[in-house]
Amino acid sequence: MYGFGRRRREELQVEINMVPVMNMFLVLIPFLLLSSNFLPFNVINASVPVTAPSEASAEKDPIKNAKENIKITMVVKIKENGFELEGISEEIEDFERDKLSKNISRSGVRDQEKESYGYQELTAFLSRVKGEYPKSDTLILIPSQAVLYETIIKTMDVARKSGDITLFPNVVLSDEVS
Repeated sequence: MYGFGRRRREELQVEINMVPVMNMFLVLIPFLLLSSNFLPFNVINASVPVTAPSEASAEKDPIKNAKENIKITMVVKIKENGFELEGISEEIEDFERDKLSKNISRSGVRDQEKESYGYQELTAFLSRVKGEYPKSDTLILIPSQAVLYETIIKTMDVARKSGDITLFPNVVLSDEVS
């Protein structure tokens, strides 16, 4: 009973073998680096709309107000039932602005694969506007919440170019303001 109160402390020298852990990281790091290539990212050029007074509205020179020098900003609202188009400019009168408004309905059966927005009619209308107002280069695209991503991208492509003709290269995505 003499040695029960005291315990002998033995200090053990233990070395942890780090080789398996290092081998695991040696295999894991290149695998993670290589797997990052499987995540493709695409960039869509878009900008945010800004409200600013136009320079031509300050000057009321009749030569500058010719249709060739007027810039129209087209607004395309993508709804579930089709497109709503509207032209915006401070340089034109209300009756001219009314000519730049149009509704294009969807066609086909109400099945997402078979139903089509009126892209040909949209292209024709935007081509007509671009022909009348060649300085126009901005289109504001306002999709509703129910519109598919593919529809937004296709509308952006149609608005930018028609064959070899550049229509509205500056496509701006926006949300509907209440």
